[in-house]
Amino acid sequence: MEELARAKTIYQQVLSKQSDNVEALSGLCNVFMGLSVYGAVSEYESLALCRPLLEKARILDDTNIEVITSLARFAVMESEIEQAQDYFKRGFELSTKHARLWHWYGRFLRDQHKIPDAIAAHKQAYQLAPNDAVIIRGLAYAYLNFRELVLARKYFDRSVAVAPHTKNNPLYALDFYPLNQNRASQYLLWYQNNHINHSKLYPAQQLSHILVLLSLGRAEEAGKQYQQAANLGSISTAFRLYVEAGIAWRQGDVEKAEGLLKQRYELDSKGNHYVMPYILALLALQKVQPALTLFEQHFADFVALTLPEAGNLGQYLTYALMLKRTGQDSQLKRVTQLLEQYLNQGNQLDAALSPYWSALNNDASETQQALTQLLNTGWLPDYNDSFFATDLYLALTSDHEFKQAWLNKLESRQNEL
Repeated sequence: MEELARAKTIYQQVLSKQSDNVEALSGLCNVFMGLSVYGAVSEYESLALCRPLLEKARILDDTNIEVITSLARFAVMESEIEQAQDYFKRGFELSTKHARLWHWYGRFLRDQHKIPDAIAAHKQAYQLAPNDAVIIRGLAYAYLNFRELVLARKYFDRSVAVAPHTKNNPLYALDFYPLNQNRASQYLLWYQNNHINHSKLYPAQQLSHILVLLSLGRAEEAGKQYQQAANLGSISTAFRLYVEAGIAWRQGDVEKAEGLLKQRYELDSKGNHYVMPYILALLALQKVQPALTLFEQHFADFVALTLPEAGNLGQYLTYALMLKRTGQDSQLKRVTQLLEQYLNQGNQLDAALSPYWSALNNDASETQQALTQLLNTGWLPDYNDSFFATDLYLALTSDHEFKQAWLNKLESRQNEL
């Protein structure tokens, strides 16, 4: 922050004497963007401060790679697709060794759902600037979009280690890790200080916040905020349907929630991107056979019994539970053997998955112990990941007294936040 403040002063002094100094115009813009990372200005304000500087610099010198990169960045942020493409074409004609240009090109490709190409672009940026937190985080998000969670977390953690005081770290963390007491507390503090300006530039944040409210049991507040949300038309239909379904589920309208998730799934019924929430809805509503049929239709690798990996253990355990509840003992035995093989190799289940494994092994006492241990970790239901976690966990035990005590402890924790 101190270095950015000194740079700001220097660039402003230069411009007071040489108003057409391109390096100073571009440099001052970069300072404003840097200050937005640490919270001295908002991203929304940095855009307003930068635009006149960049436009002037572009007119003076349209071959400056820093200027072209910044213009490409803002075109991406404002979803100006054709303009962004023009800036990237121009930028790469000037240089293929500019890390930030590759970073923003990767971000542009992610927005266009071209994830493998985005990963390649972000890798290029990372190779050119391996200690830049923004660039490291970009690679983390590319892997997250590709559902490579282990690699995504690796690079996100590295970005935090490089720049621990980045203003939006508590917000980003919710994309990479499940919600718990500590993350929820840090996020709510971030929200209190930043949400107004952040939502101006990223309207979808309004819906992400609603998912946090649902996770904390604040269904009424979540419903009101959804009614008041602005610029919903700029947010993807899939995300809007997902949030509407979450509100309906939390408010007890289970049929509406199921219908909305089915509608969302049908936006791309040939792909796998939207199917899992719908499967979990069917499972939570005890429609186990339809859930199993849909799962086997979409996840051939699991049916073919490939060896589990860290990133798909949850799906394997869900598959096994569906097999158990539909009495498909032969296939269940083979899936269970694969899971045992995975665990015998020295791998461990995290606290969120242990209750499912205990239930599969018909150990009622151990299942309750695992559920209790889960709460002891500070766990909270994460609506960004699943609306149904609480219901699915409670379905693992038939002890009504235990269920009520577990729910009471969870609700007490939610009320503390």
